[in-house]
Amino acid sequence: MAAPAFVQAGSGLTVTTGTATASLAGATAGNLIIVQGYADGTTLDFSVGNAVNTNTLAGTGPDLSYLANFGTGSTVVGYQFIELGRVISNGTVSQDFTVGGSGEDLFGRIYEFSGASTGSTFQTVIESDPDPYAFTKGTSTTVSSQAVVTTGTDGLGCQFVAINANQATVSFTGETGTDWTETVAEYNGGGSLATLQLQTGAIATATTAGGGGSMTITSAEWCTIGFRIIPAISASGTPTPRTGASSLRW
Repeated sequence: MAAPAFVQAGSGLTVTTGTATASLAGATAGNLIIVQGYADGTTLDFSVGNAVNTNTLAGTGPDLSYLANFGTGSTVVGYQFIELGRVISNGTVSQDFTVGGSGEDLFGRIYEFSGASTGSTFQTVIESDPDPYAFTKGTSTTVSSQAVVTTGTDGLGCQFVAINANQATVSFTGETGTDWTETVAEYNGGGSLATLQLQTGAIATATTAGGGGSMTITSAEWCTIGFRIIPAISASGTPTPRTGASSLRW
């Protein structure tokens, strides 16, 4: 069976005041959309909405399914967040990002993937057993990869990295079980500055993959989110849905 595959990424977005729109042109109906965002601050008074041409995983919308916020830094200075959805029809997908009353800057980027599970919940579309995802964070000159624990085969592993500074990023090295590779050039934002990066790697078997990797940066706060995109058809079956994952991770 074919594993999920990265298709394309939008150009990235920085919002320092008011509302701006992140977009991705030429998307294909039915493909998986993942939005990576970063809020530079701890107030969490930002908002995202007005999704165009995407439904939630459950098929409602136009909208996106909000996965969680993930604290960035040993002492949290901001939050990375992830949303998922599916393209409704061939064409452009987009979503608004709105800065809250605190004035904390927002950063966002949209990614498209083909061949993903058509499940209606996070647990049937992405996984890192026992939750749909795993994450790690810190403040240092070394960003760590996040091990992805999988129960199925032929998946595409993903590492979403947010850094609270503009950084030139590279692929992780030293990881085991897969080879994380920078999938598209990182987005360096303006405003108070942030970096968004995606790395992917094949995960062919049920395993713990991708831990132990690292890349060097200038010392800054960072957060890495890892999971496997489950393929549309899996010989091992659909993972059992799991509950209890918090929407706010420190």
